Amino acid sequence: MSKKPRILAVDFEISDVKKLSEAGFTAYQALTGIFDNEFYSPVDVQNVDVALINLQPDLIDYRNERLRKPRADSVEKQIFYRQLAKEVQAKHGWIIIFVKRNAQPYGCTAFGAPEVGVIVDGRSIKAPDWNNDVTNQHRIFAPFRAEKIFCGNQREVEILSKYSQDAKYQILAKVNSGSHYEWESLIMDEAADQNALALRLLLNAKEDVWDSKTGKLDARYYHGAVLVLPDYEKKNVDVALDLLREIIPEANYHLFDSVQNTWLSEYLPAPALKKYFERDSLMQDTKKRVTILEDEAAQLINDYEWLTGLLISEGDNFTSNTKKALEFLGFRVEDIDSTVPLGEPKKEDLQIFEDAEEFFVLGEMKATTQESNRSANKDMITKTIAHQNRYARENKCSPPNALLIVNHSIQLSPENRLSRFYQGDKEDRARCLESGISAIDSVALHALCQDVLAEKMSKDEARILIRESKGIVTKFEKTKSNN
Repeated sequence: MSKKPRILAVDFEISDVKKLSEAGFTAYQALTGIFDNEFYSPVDVQNVDVALINLQPDLIDYRNERLRKPRADSVEKQIFYRQLAKEVQAKHGWIIIFVKRNAQPYGCTAFGAPEVGVIVDGRSIKAPDWNNDVTNQHRIFAPFRAEKIFCGNQREVEILSKYSQDAKYQILAKVNSGSHYEWESLIMDEAADQNALALRLLLNAKEDVWDSKTGKLDARYYHGAVLVLPDYEKKNVDVALDLLREIIPEANYHLFDSVQNTWLSEYLPAPALKKYFERDSLMQDTKKRVTILEDEAAQLINDYEWLTGLLISEGDNFTSNTKKALEFLGFRVEDIDSTVPLGEPKKEDLQIFEDAEEFFVLGEMKATTQESNRSANKDMITKTIAHQNRYARENKCSPPNALLIVNHSIQLSPENRLSRFYQGDKEDRARCLESGISAIDSVALHALCQDVLAEKMSKDEARILIRESKGIVTKFEKTKSNN
């Protein structure tokens, strides 16, 4: 990537800055603080060669400006945009301003574009009297109402014309405004005294370069510029890219580390072209492979939807997801509660078996929100005990053990749930142990399934951990005894 020109994109989206970087330019995003009162620049503005500006409404409002503070990671600790214009103009760089709807001419002035805007008097659009500060205070960018535009013959116009369908034109200035600056119209409307819809201010400079052939100093001229353009909305970055590739290098070689000829890539040495072809082929193959991997990942997420469901679902969905998790680990699981006829007393949600080990427990699934209180935790244990006793009466046997699996505080991230899951309550722990209940945090069950998927343990080992679990279970740990 070329180090120069160094580009600062002010109030552009980060995706626009990425597009500039992918095109081979050194680009940074800066923010004026117009949206949240925090301004930001990742670089010192004296190191900027080209400034791209999305000029927002109310940028220059001295009451609001006093409220703006630097973002913690901003290199510039003072409001930077006025100094930015000075630094870029000092090195005869380029400032490209895209004027948003309802932006004010004073914003252009802050970015190095003085004496733009018009005075609207009824249907009459006039140039301000630049020697009268009182009159100047009323200047605006006026609505564009004409049906046609007229373009100049400057090279920049070739690019701007390509994007005319995207342009949100406004009257930015009068062609002959009596300004103290050498403004040049690029695009005008069809009014009799033509209003400027896009303008350019040249910043000329001369450099004396020693010519070894003639043995004399040779005068070399170059220029920077300030462009004031309409808003092309999402195409602003594309307009800027075309200007950076085709216009700015022609007279601004001093801004670039290397010669910038857009056609040069077709005339590189054949071995280099071969390497570029290999690079492009590799990138295409990589892109295809990435697409395949993304599709495979999406399919796996769908196949294991129950796994994330252990953390975010509730009600019947949570019961269904828990059933699938237990079946994935190798248990035989029967759905009981959903088969109870309407109007009859509820039963346990699931019955869980591992036939080879003669293992059988009831399964009760619960989900709670962040607001659930201590009494809700106790109530879940009470209901599970009631299901154990009912089963014992109906089947004339001792109450079976039970798994109470709880998706607790589902509005919190898993790492913040632990303190809410039966922590510090000796009575709840004692009741679970006395009644043969394993109260399992669904985060722990999720982690157990993840370990099996990651081949950190087998399904047999995972089932042993569940069979041997007792009391309050917030984590499953493999020990020598259950290997």
